Amino acid sequence: MQPGRTAFRIALVKRINNASDAMEFLLALEQYDRWGNKRIVLDCNAKNAKSILVEHVRKVQLGRRTYHYMLSGLVMDDHWENEVTEYGAVNITGFRIVDHSRKIVRDFMDGLRRMDPRFKGTISVSAFITSHQVYIQIVAITNFDQRALMICSLG
Repeated sequence: MQPGRTAFRIALVKRINNASDAMEFLLALEQYDRWGNKRIVLDCNAKNAKSILVEHVRKVQLGRRTYHYMLSGLVMDDHWENEVTEYGAVNITGFRIVDHSRKIVRDFMDGLRRMDPRFKGTISVSAFITSHQVYIQIVAITNFDQRALMICSLG
């Protein structure tokens, strides 16, 4: 598949409310085209996406090799438990904006642990983005103040 050479086609769209709705849809899709490749876009919250993926793997009627899940939004930035082996049984593509290996993220999480011993080690993406926006504003104001001081002392 090369950019610009393959037509992108949407074959089916289905609004679902929970994992059982999704399984019903996927079972019908499986009966319609058992061996064809299926690219499923999950545009839902992390809880529903996780439930759908686990249910898919546990359903013996559904194949695994022909499915590729694409997660929209910031679902991948949510906490995904490593011990849930079902996540490794299907192809999943998603996007992450929070890099937990970066020092700023580790420092932020350590600060939360020190402030609240009940902290479980994860926060929502929106909470992290909000705190990062505040950090950026502090850096901008600090830099602005330093430049203003330099201009005043030169003037």
